[in-house]
Order: sequence, then C-alpha cells, then structure tokens
Amino acid sequence: MTDRREPPSNSRSLDARIRNLSRTRQVPEGRVRRLTAIVVIGQLMQRSDIGVIKGASNIEVRVGTTKTRVSNDLDTVRHTSLEEYRERLALALREGWSAFTGVVADLGSINARCPVTTNRTASR
Repeated sequence: MTDRREPPSNSRSLDARIRNLSRTRQVPEGRVRRLTAIVVIGQLMQRSDIGVIKGASNIEVRVGTTKTRVSNDLDTVRHTSLEEYRERLALALREGWSAFTGVVADLGSINARCPVTTNRTASR
C-alpha cells in the first residue's frame, strides 16, 4: 500500500521532504527540488486546461532521473492564445498548490530561430 501524505503546509516542511527524498534516492537535492516544481506547475497547467509540459522535463517526470538528462528550461505547449495562456497560468499560480503560490514574471523578449518572436516568462 502506498503511504499518501498530506501536501506540505509550509516551505520548511517541503524543504525537509525534498532533503529526505534526495538522500533516500541518492539524487542531487537541486534536481529533486526542480522536479518537484515541474510536477506542481504541470498539475496547475492540467487543472487550468491550458497546455502541457513537453521536452526533457516531461521525459524526466515520466521516466525518472536515472535515465534522463537535466534540462535548464521548462518547455510547454499551449492550445490557447499566448495572452490567454499567461492569464490562466497566472490565475493558477495565484490559486496555488497546497499552501504555495507563484507569479508569472515577464523576462523580456527573446528572438527564436523561427519567424515568431516570443516572450520569456518565468513562474516563481
């Protein structure tokens, strides 16, 4: 039977769980922390029905850390306009997960190799 615990109620509790999991699984703490954030953001995106996580981060969540590389970014695919995506993601982050919330921060424009210029966003 799987031991299902309540979500952590504060950042100290979350930090302790991440440290313990990192030690138990022998995975660097930073990687566990990043993977936890990816799962939370993925669940917020799914709950908001705005898109999904793709790329190396998606594979890492599905396959695990031992068979995947670490990615420095978080790639998503959306099925809404960029404006609606940002609005709905911002709302989901404000509503949060357990006791944790976030914001969408505009990091400015980037020039992609495709003909479209996109804006970089970060969630904290």
